[in-house]
Amino acid sequence: MASQSDETVPPRRSPAFANAYAITYRLLGARQPATDAAARVATRFEAMEALPARQWLPDVAHDAVSESLSVAAGPEVGELLAGADDASTREAFRRRLAAADPPTWVAVGLHQLAGYPVTETAELMGFRTDTVGRLCAPFDPPPGVSWVDLGDPWARTATAVRRAPTSRRRLPLVPLVAAAVVLVLAVWAATSTGERPTVLGGSTTTLAPAGQGTTARFGPTVDPVPGAGCEQGTRVPGEAGVARGATLDYEGTTISYVLIAPASSAPAPLVVSLPDAGQAPAAFNEQTQLRQSLPGAVHVAVQPSPGDGISDAAAVAAVMEETIATRCVDLARVSVVGFGAGAVVAGDTACGFPELVSALAMVGGWREADDCELDPAVAVLVTARDDDPAVNTGSGLEEVGDAWAALVDAEPAEVEGRDETTLVREYTGPGDVTVTTVSRATGGHVWTMEETTDVTRFIAGTARLLG
Repeated sequence: MASQSDETVPPRRSPAFANAYAITYRLLGARQPATDAAARVATRFEAMEALPARQWLPDVAHDAVSESLSVAAGPEVGELLAGADDASTREAFRRRLAAADPPTWVAVGLHQLAGYPVTETAELMGFRTDTVGRLCAPFDPPPGVSWVDLGDPWARTATAVRRAPTSRRRLPLVPLVAAAVVLVLAVWAATSTGERPTVLGGSTTTLAPAGQGTTARFGPTVDPVPGAGCEQGTRVPGEAGVARGATLDYEGTTISYVLIAPASSAPAPLVVSLPDAGQAPAAFNEQTQLRQSLPGAVHVAVQPSPGDGISDAAAVAAVMEETIATRCVDLARVSVVGFGAGAVVAGDTACGFPELVSALAMVGGWREADDCELDPAVAVLVTARDDDPAVNTGSGLEEVGDAWAALVDAEPAEVEGRDETTLVREYTGPGDVTVTTVSRATGGHVWTMEETTDVTRFIAGTARLLG
């Protein structure tokens, strides 16, 4: 068994490093690769340590798990990890984590590995304590085993972790549905921050031309495509993670919107939200919890225009272009999400400006696919309730799915009965573009936790590379 005595003692560094190291060491068991992995994570977040911990510590936990799994998969450290204390236990832990989803990585990283209590982990993540407990339960140690004992012998106890201060705060009082929505937290750090390979041998700040049979390749691991706002000096300052009202003059009309951006200077996904008629962006954000579920993204919620219900597609596209020009946006991951009347405008935006939109999610409503051309291809999600008085889902959205699938030359749907009340159809076209419909039997015209889960998974798993 390899000894740790000949390895360099990890330096006492920032809270970001210390928290990351608590996780990387427990997963790897070897000081040098754990230190290197934690240092890579800390580099991304040390500048954010003055902010409340909930704005960056969950991302640190996610990235620490991600880095550890990546390091362990490399052949160059195989012998070192095999000789670590409790090597088989760590390997089994890593194998189970590799099959888990991002929210589980964060919960397990913070609670099981970094040693935060369940209540504090829940507060950091914006989750309920029972949700954190449910995520962590499959990773509870066997009787007589403590994950704390897997820590570095130089800092054996969990309390040795230099934790960033977290302000004690009440959980926001929101309606029951909104509170339940926070079940999902698809932390996006793996696709929006950190060192990533360049795109096709070099960065690009331009979009491929549309309308010329542009080829598109889809997948969750597509490399980022930096937008114009990623260039030095073009980013607009603002407090990370804080909603900021903004306006844009568009053809004589003032368009109001709310912008929330992360602190990272790496290309970040852009999520554009369009509320239902008469619904303010702040209320929509509170209801959907998309910002909390996708914290690494740039979020833009467009304010409905007085008298018009929702800003038209051209105005929405103008806001998108303004955001891309002034924020560091990953052009491979630009999503437009609409609810009710907003879903119609979201569809109009994708149909009118497919070069801007890589993923389209329409909830509780949809634009008809007639007179729409998606060139380049756009991934599509439609979800609705069969008893929604605002729409007619027909045969479980079959006709809707068929029509949108035809726009991207997708194959006939694979049909799955997810449960007794949920029917899912997924169509796959060239370049792995997908069209997915989710039909639920009851609920009416609502956006609940289930819709947030559908939309978050869809956005987190969809990226497009144009060529």
